[in-house]
Amino acid sequence: MQITIGIIGDFDLTKISHIQTNQCIDDTGRKLQCDIKKEWIPSSDINSANINLLKKYCALFGAPGGYKSESGA
Repeated sequence: MQITIGIIGDFDLTKISHIQTNQCIDDTGRKLQCDIKKEWIPSSDINSANINLLKKYCALFGAPGGYKSESGA
């Protein structure tokens, strides 16, 4: 089984919390024997006009850390 998780946040390789978020989701997929596809969604891409883009995800996760667009987050 494959599920897709949308991670709302502005991915930054210098933030350890973002690296650990990816690792945590990968570890969870292995533990559950499930293929988890993760997609980072920039906070600036989310607004009331295109909120439907989130419908394709099985789950959404708010990434730790600051956001470029607080309203998008």
